[in-house]
Amino acid sequence: MAALRGLADGVPEEVLGRRPEPREWSVAEVLGHIWDSEVALSWRARLILAQDRPTLTGYDQDGFAALARPGFAELLDAFAALRGPNLLLLRSTPEPDWQRCGVHTERGDVSLRLLVETSAGHDVAHLTQIEQTLAAVR
Repeated sequence: MAALRGLADGVPEEVLGRRPEPREWSVAEVLGHIWDSEVALSWRARLILAQDRPTLTGYDQDGFAALARPGFAELLDAFAALRGPNLLLLRSTPEPDWQRCGVHTERGDVSLRLLVETSAGHDVAHLTQIEQTLAAVR
């Protein structure tokens, strides 16, 4: 969270919304994608912990990206507000429950551990993308 805030601190909204190339996402769009991923993680983790082998559906990231979004600062606050409870949930999850699985419609069995590890790697990759995008649009 601090890394995202630090990267965007003092950057005008217009710059955050500027795409480096027509087919590439702006910083604001990348944050929107990270938000969508956090929503999916939140829902999927809770399904895995509360149900026996629930179905985990995929989603169309481009379709989600086309949905209405608040401004960057408001979306970042919303992301932080969701990330906090997700971290609390995960930190309080007993070790045996990390092996619980859901069945992803595109990937098959996914344990809670794999879900969280994949999400963490996803965040790191997009932080790098945000750094590169800012450098390209400034």
